Amino acid sequence: MTMRSLRVRDALVYRDHVQAIKSGLVSIIFTCNQLIHLYSNHGLWQEAHKLFDEMPHPNVFSWNAIIMAYIKAHNLTQARTLFDSASHRDLVSFNSMLSAYAGADGYETQALNLFNRMQSARDTIGIDEFTLTTMLNLAAKLRKMDMALNVFWKNPELNDTVSWNTLIAGYAQNGYMEKSLTLLVEMIENGIGFNEHTLATVLSACSGLKCLKLGKSVHAWVLKKGYSSNQFISSGIVDFYSKCGNIRYAELVYSEIGIKSPFAVASLIAGYSSQGNMTEAQRLFDSLSERNSVIWTALCSGYVKSQQCEAVFRLFREFRTKEALFLMQ
Repeated sequence: MTMRSLRVRDALVYRDHVQAIKSGLVSIIFTCNQLIHLYSNHGLWQEAHKLFDEMPHPNVFSWNAIIMAYIKAHNLTQARTLFDSASHRDLVSFNSMLSAYAGADGYETQALNLFNRMQSARDTIGIDEFTLTTMLNLAAKLRKMDMALNVFWKNPELNDTVSWNTLIAGYAQNGYMEKSLTLLVEMIENGIGFNEHTLATVLSACSGLKCLKLGKSVHAWVLKKGYSSNQFISSGIVDFYSKCGNIRYAELVYSEIGIKSPFAVASLIAGYSSQGNMTEAQRLFDSLSERNSVIWTALCSGYVKSQQCEAVFRLFREFRTKEALFLMQ
């Protein structure tokens, strides 16, 4: 490998490696581990593996570093080969592979098998909060919420705010809105503190159920906890009131948002549209200096639902014109 063949950022990595070799630091296992991380962070997988192979006695951190290098490269086959051949493995090793499998399409079976292996060797491997959250996300991805609930309650000592949020969100994302709200009550009864992620998920459930009373309570919590400045939550409140048909409240919350997110704008446009008020929907649309596809789609959908075909075609022509101008810039 020559310096000329490297990109500028990779040349800096190579330079650091050379300096480490010259100073004799490369013999220190800690430095080697750091260099493996450095190489992998810059996409130099072959160089990372070459350095790993040159280490006479790699420790568990060395194995974890090279396994993670291949996970970052999306080469899960090679990562698993290294995992299986590792002379040292710890919970980080297992969690790295588990998370990689759970997050990739087509590897769900491998994730489940690895988790079962971790469970059966719990005394030697163990599981932690990260393991639990990974499995809850996987169960939600597979739409196996019974499995998620089973894993959750089998590990009560690991149930913190993050795992509760993940479980509640999993039920909401799979359409089980009432169950997600029931879990919120259980979460509070168990003395677990909620945060902005909890509130955002519950708002989504309230919107789906059009549960105005509970949604207003969540809004009160938001104000009490000082989360109203959170753009994501404020946008969720706009969406909630819009879907519940309470446009006045939606407008009030929208007016207090500093930087209007496309989601908040689209939610209010959809709220106007649901009440047949396309004049206000168009006025809001026209007041925007920037519009993305979400906002264009919200207004177009409103006109479609109100059966204003000419307005739909007009909007489509305007969109095509704007798109052409953008491409010419």
